[in-house]
Amino acid sequence: MFDCSSHAANSEFVVVTHGGIITDFMINVFSTQQLDDLCPNFKTVQSLLIPECSITVIRYDEDKYDIDEFALTLHLTESDIPER
Repeated sequence: MFDCSSHAANSEFVVVTHGGIITDFMINVFSTQQLDDLCPNFKTVQSLLIPECSITVIRYDEDKYDIDEFALTLHLTESDIPER
């Protein structure tokens, strides 16, 4: 993400990947305290945290990463599926 942002300053991009890659990335860029504030014992349970097709939004701005959303699944609810 850092390489992409350095080549495309002031722009947004989307990375689509497996949840395990996301949590591994998070462990490398966020402190243990930040992760445990998000979910207690984050490192211990990381493989259970991100459901299939969930959305996590991590923003990189001014040399700092921020977690905007984590493992959202609201878009997967049945009420959002049009009736036939």
